[in-house]
Parts: sequence; structure tokens; C-alpha cells
Amino acid sequence: MAAMQQQISRDRSQGTLQLDQQQYIKELLSTYSMTEAHSKAVPMAPGTKL
Repeated sequence: MAAMQQQISRDRSQGTLQLDQQQYIKELLSTYSMTEAHSKAVPMAPGTKL
């Protein structure tokens, strides 16, 4: 399912949702000629339960 430039994956057996904006970010970087930019860590660790 895609909504608002997000890829949303649901795993009913584990009761989880995964939100991914990778494609949107790639398009945004390309638009602003930043595809060679270096990434930085985000303040939220992957797998953080909200």
C-alpha cells in the first residue's frame, strides 16, 4: 500500500507496521541534485516501538 509517498507494510502475525519513504527520498535527492550526498544517522533507531 502506498500513501503520501510512503510504503506501508503490515505483518499481522507479528502485529507490526513498517513505514518506508525510501523511493520518495531518492526522488527528492534527485530533484535537488543531491544523489551523491552523504547520509547521517536519524534520531530514532530502526525498530523503535512507538
